[in-house]
Amino acid sequence: MLGSQTTDYKSVRKLLADQAAILGDKPYMIFIDRDEKALSFAALHRRGNQIAHFFAERGLKRNDRVFMLSEKSLEFIAVFLVVQRCGATIATSNVEMNRAYIGEILHAVDHALVLVQEGLGLEDLRDPEMAVDWLALGDWNETGGSTGFFDVLSNYPDDDDIAEVCTPEDIAVIFYTSGTEAKPKGVMQAHSAVWPNYDATADCVDLDERGRVVDCTGIFPKKVRGIRNRKELCFASCRAALAFLFHQPGQ
Repeated sequence: MLGSQTTDYKSVRKLLADQAAILGDKPYMIFIDRDEKALSFAALHRRGNQIAHFFAERGLKRNDRVFMLSEKSLEFIAVFLVVQRCGATIATSNVEMNRAYIGEILHAVDHALVLVQEGLGLEDLRDPEMAVDWLALGDWNETGGSTGFFDVLSNYPDDDDIAEVCTPEDIAVIFYTSGTEAKPKGVMQAHSAVWPNYDATADCVDLDERGRVVDCTGIFPKKVRGIRNRKELCFASCRAALAFLFHQPGQ
């Protein structure tokens, strides 16, 4: 079985490169809300190479934090994975349920860059005293016409697989709890824990390359949606399964 469970360390960079080499244009994820817009394993790998060059040019280092303020989308999942591929730290927070705490969370994370989904009014949460770039996340389109951050990435090479900047002990992800019952709390995950986490999740549900994973948490009530984290669709990548994303904005 492709990517069967192992305790050995595997970086997200190696995972994406291996899957792209084997699976190429096979879809990794299909966003049902976007006329079945698809992201292939090869395209995900190419975005990872581009963002690695973008970060290198900006001087981002291991443990530098990229905070993403966005509802779940194909673009969200892609950035969530490829920031880890580069060796930086991706930080996320539920933009609907944690809105009252976003400003405080941003200060706590001490971010180097913010990627924000437009149209949600999240730009109003920006602290003018923090000299950190905020970039519109935008929309990705494989055939051209990408906007925001993905348009910026189109200016960088997508076939130069430069090395990640992290060690296994550095921080890969900072998750924030939903804050439904108490003040949101941050939870950190090291790069060394990413592969075992995804791999064990896939193993638990006996997932392989023939599998299908559907994320439809966007249709559930807020309190139910608050218990989820950001790995639901990511673990599908380690077994080459096909992931479907369904999300209804504002619900």
